[in-house]
Amino acid sequence: MPTRICSIPEPAPATIGVRAFAWMVLALVLCALASISQAQTLQQAVLIANKVDPSIAALRQRVARETTNVEISKDARRPQLSIEGDTGFDDDEVGVTLTVSQLLADWGLSKSQIAAAEAGRVKVVTELKAEVENLTYEISDLYFEVDSARRRIARTREYVAFARRLEGYSRDRVLAGLANASEVARARLEIARSEEQLYQHQVDQEIARAELEFLMGQAVGQMTPPPKLSLLEQMHSSRNVIAAVIGAPDYVSATADVAIAEAGVKAARASRKPAIRLQAQVRQDLSGGRGRSSAVGLTAGVDLSTSSFRGREVVAAEQSLLAARQARTAIERDLQNSMRNYRQELQALAQTKRSLAAQVEDSRVVLQAYEGQFRAGQRDLIDLLSTGRDLYETQIEQIEVEDELNRKEYEAARTLGLLGALLFRKSR
Repeated sequence: MPTRICSIPEPAPATIGVRAFAWMVLALVLCALASISQAQTLQQAVLIANKVDPSIAALRQRVARETTNVEISKDARRPQLSIEGDTGFDDDEVGVTLTVSQLLADWGLSKSQIAAAEAGRVKVVTELKAEVENLTYEISDLYFEVDSARRRIARTREYVAFARRLEGYSRDRVLAGLANASEVARARLEIARSEEQLYQHQVDQEIARAELEFLMGQAVGQMTPPPKLSLLEQMHSSRNVIAAVIGAPDYVSATADVAIAEAGVKAARASRKPAIRLQAQVRQDLSGGRGRSSAVGLTAGVDLSTSSFRGREVVAAEQSLLAARQARTAIERDLQNSMRNYRQELQALAQTKRSLAAQVEDSRVVLQAYEGQFRAGQRDLIDLLSTGRDLYETQIEQIEVEDELNRKEYEAARTLGLLGALLFRKSR
């Protein structure tokens, strides 16, 4: 049995009057507010989808693994303990050797390895942020599709009612001998066309809702329209654009690549120098004797391959660093160019939106005048149908332009990694 959101009991007969009517109006208002409060916002949908998305869960585990890798790289600077067993030449002496060592100096090798591990973690965190932004944009896009379909359905229903009204006018004209049956048939054709368009808009809405339910892992009830981000107001200056680009996920990831390459150069240079360790060693004879030996001292050593001896590893690391810096510069340029293009597209769409709004108002005035003239026998059916169709198509185009404007704004925010921040700031 479906749950009733609210119920309005009928007042007693003695109370029917102005007070009873006021009470019923108040109850209806409260009922409407209750239903609105239950509508699901875009922010709520994003939070739900983030909890159930497996890709985001996998990236969270990768972040945890990279955090562990950072601690592993730090272990090189902590005391090291090793135990090993050995036998004599005649296999009659068995002993255990315990060795404890502490790194004293490695000329920045371990420090560069830690820096590379930390930059690797930043890179994975950036991937997680980008994935969250992509999912947020995908949910937002479906919200826009549902909202746009809702508005198209409303306008199409109005046009269906208009076409049916014309059919009624045409029937009256046929009965009065002012028109023939073809005029009624033409009106019926327009009704059939508009009903087909209405069905298509309803299908588009249901498909978007089904995809949204798949991403959220639960049924979707009432939905509120997505909020506007007002991104143009925040990107009005070049300084704001540059600041936003520096925080974009792609740029942060490229900066992490540069940090990894810089650590690689330092590690290649440090690996050519000897590492100094303080080492203590104790050996215990386990073959029945009481033999025990111990030693404490400093050890220094370096592993040199042919490449490291000739300095080729350092050259290769420096080349990787130059490549990482050039790649970051390319990403920065692409992002700045994308933001300029987004700003121009948003401004053009805003201008088109204003133009279409004026066209809709003018078309309404013309249609209202034509309808009155048609009823007075001063206009043909085709004049009224073409004018009504122009108004309807302009309204649909207006909805599509507004939808494209909003989606383009969300897309630009996603590119900068600001979509989630702007979206949830709107909910405060």
